[in-house]
Amino acid sequence: MSLQKIQEDFINGLNDVYEASEAANIFELVIENLTGINLKLDRSVKFSPDGCLYQMLNDIKKRLQNNEPIQYILNEAWFYDIPFYVDKNVLIPRPETEELVDWIIKEQSNQQQLTILDVGCGSGCIPIILKENFPLLILFLVTSAKLP
Repeated sequence: MSLQKIQEDFINGLNDVYEASEAANIFELVIENLTGINLKLDRSVKFSPDGCLYQMLNDIKKRLQNNEPIQYILNEAWFYDIPFYVDKNVLIPRPETEELVDWIIKEQSNQQQLTILDVGCGSGCIPIILKENFPLLILFLVTSAKLP
């Protein structure tokens, strides 16, 4: 089965949930996550309709049809060009949060040392990026995770 046909089936299967362009972006993200192949660079990939990858794509499509976020399906959300682990117990980092972190970095760039309290730190994306930009940063993190 051609990659184009697999992609068309995937996108058409999501037309009740996503616009075609967004479904196409999700398809490319899924293929890259599962195979390491960037479809923007390599469109010559061939898949077997009976193959494991084809079945995984169908499973992902079903989960997407049930409105499960792609970040939870792939257990990955990007923040500041870094992948962070996420699951249903962690909020997916929002673009607005990235803007907030960017604002802090710009506004506090002349500070030698900062102290930050992050309540409900989830994936840890905020403190990790801030620590990367402010090596002397003092962090206090409070998580809402339930420990065994």
